[in-house]
Amino acid sequence: MGFDDTLPKTISKEEQIKVHIDKYNEWNWFEDQGYYGAVIKGDGWPNWGGAGWCGGAISSYTLMKLGGQLEYERAVRTLDFAIKKSRSKWLVYSQCR
Repeated sequence: MGFDDTLPKTISKEEQIKVHIDKYNEWNWFEDQGYYGAVIKGDGWPNWGGAGWCGGAISSYTLMKLGGQLEYERAVRTLDFAIKKSRSKWLVYSQCR
């Protein structure tokens, strides 16, 4: 049909990991609360809910495994925040309904 169907150029796996880590540290880390959130700083959305499975918590494992000590410590803080904030009853209910 005349469309360009060549594969786009991609960056290496190592560069992709660095982009992900840098983005989360700069835009998704909320120091005042101590967690990685789903929303980015300054977008106007409430951010504490973003520490749950849709954002910070789901990215925490990746950051723990692929990042350095800083990302590991922040990921642990994120999981701690999400579990304490959600209370175990809500967490189980939300994942099982």
